[in-house]
Amino acid sequence: MSGSAPVEVAWFAALCDDDYEFLGVADPALASSWEHCRDITLAADRHGFDNILLPSGYTLGIDSTAFAAAVAPHTSQIQLLLAVRMGEM
Repeated sequence: MSGSAPVEVAWFAALCDDDYEFLGVADPALASSWEHCRDITLAADRHGFDNILLPSGYTLGIDSTAFAAAVAPHTSQIQLLLAVRMGEM
């Protein structure tokens, strides 16, 4: 299609909640943690996603700003889309 806007492909890191393989079935191996969210971010980076949403996760104790600062040096091309709930900062 000529003149069409480029397609942006994004992903979501589970900073604000646990991850699930099956909807509603909790798996301790997929619990929100630095390691798990880092792995999600780096996999999205390797697979060519344009950006990844890093939502705030106050109740789980994962600060989205600190996570973004820590994971950024490990990425090569993905953009980190930082979401912050103003009442939490």
